[in-house]
Amino acid sequence: AVAAGLLDPLPAPARARVRVIHRFLDRPEMPLAYMAAAAAVVPYRDILTSGSAILAMGFGCPVLAPDLPALAKALPPEISRRYHAHGGPAALATALDALVPLRHSGALYDIGQEAKAWVSSLSWPRADKVLFGPAMARTAARWAAA
Repeated sequence: AVAAGLLDPLPAPARARVRVIHRFLDRPEMPLAYMAAAAAVVPYRDILTSGSAILAMGFGCPVLAPDLPALAKALPPEISRRYHAHGGPAALATALDALVPLRHSGALYDIGQEAKAWVSSLSWPRADKVLFGPAMARTAARWAAA
């Protein structure tokens, strides 16, 4: 569920365009949902990595993510956007507002396409290194060699 008040700072017309789905998407729904979205928001308070962000980028959907250290390492800034993780709903609303001019200029679409290309370039050993760090990269390399 959406945290109480998360969308409140948004102007009414912007709130009306936000669709929040309070369930896991079925696999056949994912491509349409991500390709229809202007951006995917992953509003984590604490996390090491985000499969949801990688999945969104794989469909060419730009990601708005908190500035948590692990995500900052996993999601390059040129293909994603950040907001202050501990700034509450107002920080997220400000970050969403900042996406509007990018959407109108076409830059948000370009960011999504760059994100899709970046995700497509990842091999599993490289993805593990980017997303999980050296320890997981070594594990992935052992699995790939087996």
